[in-house]
Amino acid sequence: MSAELKHTGALDLDLVRAACLEAGVVLDEAGGLGGGPAVRPATEASLGVLISALSALPTRSSQSTVRLVPLGGGGQLSWCRPDASRSPKDFLQLSMRALLGDESSTGVVEYVPGDGTLTALAGAEVAVLRATVAEGGHRLTPAVFGPCTLGGVLAAGRSGLDRHSLGPTKHHLLGMRMIDGTGRHLRSGGRLVKNVTGFDLHRLHAGGRGIFGPIVEASMRLMPAPEAEQYLTSGACASATAAVELALAIRGATRIREQAVFVRDRVVHVLLSGRDR
Repeated sequence: MSAELKHTGALDLDLVRAACLEAGVVLDEAGGLGGGPAVRPATEASLGVLISALSALPTRSSQSTVRLVPLGGGGQLSWCRPDASRSPKDFLQLSMRALLGDESSTGVVEYVPGDGTLTALAGAEVAVLRATVAEGGHRLTPAVFGPCTLGGVLAAGRSGLDRHSLGPTKHHLLGMRMIDGTGRHLRSGGRLVKNVTGFDLHRLHAGGRGIFGPIVEASMRLMPAPEAEQYLTSGACASATAAVELALAIRGATRIREQAVFVRDRVVHVLLSGRDR
C-alpha cells in the first residue's frame, strides 16, 4: 500500500516527531524496511490523528515533505510504489501490522460461514485468512500466495490464477473502512452480501495503490472450496509458439475443465479445480 501527502521540500523528522507526539504514536527512526523511519500506531484513532497532524505540516513549514507509505510486510511494495521499494529510507513507513495488537492475532474481525463472507484488518496475513476460511469450507479470492497482507493485496490490485474463472479481486470486495488524507475515518459498502448498498467507493481502493489513504479493514465475499485442486506445469517447450499451442490445446480439451492456464518462459502452467474425480 502507499499514500502520499504531496508537499515540497525534504522530510523533516523533527516535524514528524512532533506529529507522533501529538497522536501518541511510536516513531522508530530506523526500524522500517531498509533502515527507514517507521511509525507504529496502536489504534485506529491514533492513526487518524497522526495523518491529520501530518497533513497540517505545510502550515507549520513550507519546506516539509512527507511521503507516507502504509505497509504490512512490504511484500506488495514493488507493485504499489516501486520508488519506495528501491529507496524505503526516503519514505515515512506506516506499519499496519501494529493495528493487529498482539502478534498472535489473526486479524479476523468476522467470519460468517453461512453467508460466505470474511471481514479482516488490512494488516492480516492472507495465508492465515485462507486457512481460517478453509476450515469452514470456503476459499479466499484472490489466490495470491507468498508473504502478503490483505491490505497490500487489495491496494496493489493483485489477482491470482482464479481471476480467469472468478473475476478480479475487486469483484469480491464487499466493503471497506479506510482513512483519507486528512485523517477522516470512512466506510463504504458492508460486511454481508445483502447489506451492500450505495456507491462502491471501496472499489476505488482496489488497485488504487493507496493514493486515497490507508486501508484499515476489508470485507470479502468467499467462494466454496473445491473438492480437489492441483497445480501443474509442463516442461520447457521448444519455443514460445509451441508453448502457446500446447496451452490452447489444453483449453480446448473437452475432458479437462481448467481453472486457469497461462504461459510463462515457454512453460505452460495449469490450475485444475473442481470435483475430486
